[in-house]
Amino acid sequence: MRNYILAGLLAILIPAAALAQSVQQGGQITPGHATSWTTTGVVQDAGTSTNPKLTTLGIQASGLSSFCINNGPATGAYSALCLGLNHSVANLTVTGFNGETAPPMVLPSLGGPLNLVGWTTAGRPSPPKNYAIGFNTDTSTLDVWNGSAWQNGSAFTGGAVPNPSVFASPLTIGATGNSLTITPVALAGQPINLTQSGTGGITTPAELFLTGAGTGLSVTNNAKVSGTIQAAGTANIANIQGAGTGFSPFIFSSGSDTNVNLTFGCKGTCTVLSNQIFQAPYFKSQGVTQTLSGSTPPTFLANINGGYTGSSTISGDTSINLMQLGSSSDVASIPNGAMQDLYIVHTVGAGFDGNRNGINIQIQDSANSTGTPTAPGFLGIATLPISSFNSGGVATNFGFGGNNGVGSYFGGNLGFRLNAGATFKTGATALELDAFVATGASLISKVGEQINNVATSAVRGLIEDYAFRIADQVSASSGWSVMMAVGSYGARWPGDASSYIFQAQSSENTGSWPANVAGAFDLNQAIVSNGACGTVRGNGSVECPEGGGFYWRNPGVQLLSSAAQVGYGSLGVDANGLALDTGYQQMAEAAGSIVVTAGGSNHTTGDVSCDIYGDCVVVTASGGVVTAISSVLTRGWQTSPPSNPVTFVSRTRIGSAFGSGLTLTLVWTPKHQIDIGLVDATAIGIGNSGSTITLAGTVTMPTSTTGAGTQTFVNSPCSGLTTEKWIPVHITGQTGTWNIPACQ
Repeated sequence: MRNYILAGLLAILIPAAALAQSVQQGGQITPGHATSWTTTGVVQDAGTSTNPKLTTLGIQASGLSSFCINNGPATGAYSALCLGLNHSVANLTVTGFNGETAPPMVLPSLGGPLNLVGWTTAGRPSPPKNYAIGFNTDTSTLDVWNGSAWQNGSAFTGGAVPNPSVFASPLTIGATGNSLTITPVALAGQPINLTQSGTGGITTPAELFLTGAGTGLSVTNNAKVSGTIQAAGTANIANIQGAGTGFSPFIFSSGSDTNVNLTFGCKGTCTVLSNQIFQAPYFKSQGVTQTLSGSTPPTFLANINGGYTGSSTISGDTSINLMQLGSSSDVASIPNGAMQDLYIVHTVGAGFDGNRNGINIQIQDSANSTGTPTAPGFLGIATLPISSFNSGGVATNFGFGGNNGVGSYFGGNLGFRLNAGATFKTGATALELDAFVATGASLISKVGEQINNVATSAVRGLIEDYAFRIADQVSASSGWSVMMAVGSYGARWPGDASSYIFQAQSSENTGSWPANVAGAFDLNQAIVSNGACGTVRGNGSVECPEGGGFYWRNPGVQLLSSAAQVGYGSLGVDANGLALDTGYQQMAEAAGSIVVTAGGSNHTTGDVSCDIYGDCVVVTASGGVVTAISSVLTRGWQTSPPSNPVTFVSRTRIGSAFGSGLTLTLVWTPKHQIDIGLVDATAIGIGNSGSTITLAGTVTMPTSTTGAGTQTFVNSPCSGLTTEKWIPVHITGQTGTWNIPACQ
């Protein structure tokens, strides 16, 4: 404390020896002021607090109130600021007397931290002065004597705290009705820094108010802040710094109950703006690991949930959104990349097991609808790229001459990718559509997949316009074994006796828009071959294991590149034109008579095996070895039957592995007769007046109807002609050779 505070008491401390000498007064004096020596034998007025003359003062303490300054006469109510000292404590107090309440002690010009006295719980001052304060080294808290009891740091009763101040952790703020208010005014934008050193935390069970424009909250060194953080002003930011390199800070909820939600919200009619919650440059949550145990589902790492009530007249493409991601203005140039508004990455480790869903969308009802709904419906996921402006394309030679336009739009792009090293997988499916209608449900239309031109669609693609297309990228190095299949050897047949594999249907507006097409199946550019069929690949599988060389095949019928086969017969072309022949043979052996040449291994009873000649059989096996053929699913037709034994390849895997090594001995049956009009035909026309009919073999005629052994020719066309030949024929029921006249 400055010397001028004690100047008024100088006079009572003048040494007694000076009184025995001659003392002179130097200068004017003021009553009530102390005196001070100027030289030997000369005293002067000791001055005021703004112009002091004393340079030093010493007091021998007689207690903890050895030196006091009163704010009034002792005859009335007053307070005293007293300074004292003993061997255990130094004391500075403000005490009220004669009914006066002592004013608070304020140190406005304190230039450094306030160093408080330290004590143990047992070593607290006794008896304490009112409002004594000190640091308790046992509890690491501040102790305050409130006049009747000691209070520690968890029950402070408020008051202003000078800035700056340093508090040891943990600092606990927030008994009922109390708060700590920190208002930085020196620098705009200066944050409040709550910095923890050591263990513990910063706990605010009530509220932490931040006031002043541009202020913020900064929590560092792995400190924890709980309670309500209320920011005022226009630019307040809560900034949380990680504990160190590689550590991400967390915002989480806690409580005594099992599950506590973390909610971002606002008051009244308002919008939670994503750019205020998910602050640039990114909103990131990492390092959270949930331990799974038993059948209890884990809690959400993040849960955005809401509800709707009331009604709306919104229609068309205008949506009601629970959550919206995206950009209202995107002018970035990314010529070789893609911008993703939502990017989900799920990385699994070496010990993973089970299925993983990158995204799972479910919409479900919870009760019967009330009232009269107009058009209720669920749509699990909807994608709609929309363009209303030109993307840089030009009209000149559009679609031709190298002008392929600018801008491509995809409603969806689903797929899978197996990189090098992803070996020995069971399978991969780019898209699976699952339909489920349980017993007890009802509906009019069930469609697995539907492709629509919407009502407002009015323009076709200039060159390409496909509702469905299967195509590979130009640089793909392998093709599909089967480009489209109905059914699967590893699943149940999808239809039944009332199903159609493919059907063309006319529309309800067939009068104005009939079911006209340019063609049904156009295979004109396909080149079929069976040359590679049966070839064993390097991994042991077989190329086209059920044969090839046809454009169409069903039991007993094949459409080939130059002929049509129906059973044993074929209608094709030869050097003279059209050829009708019976060159085919059928694998006609009964299932129980087919000889198993080699039973192979890993087969299971019920497995289907096929050869490349159109034969598929169901096997009976024991110990993985085929012992018999239980049934024949399809029978092949060949002009040149294969040599025995014939190799069969397993197409199903009922057991734990695909069977291999099966060979069978097959029997093929030919039939070479061509019958025309045997049942219902009443007239058969062959050729015309200009046709030439060549018969290379014997013609067999039916039995005569005019009498046994005779055939009468009336008005023979050969009468009067010079050249006459006879055609030998056999007449059913007659012996010998009969001749039919032929002449010109």
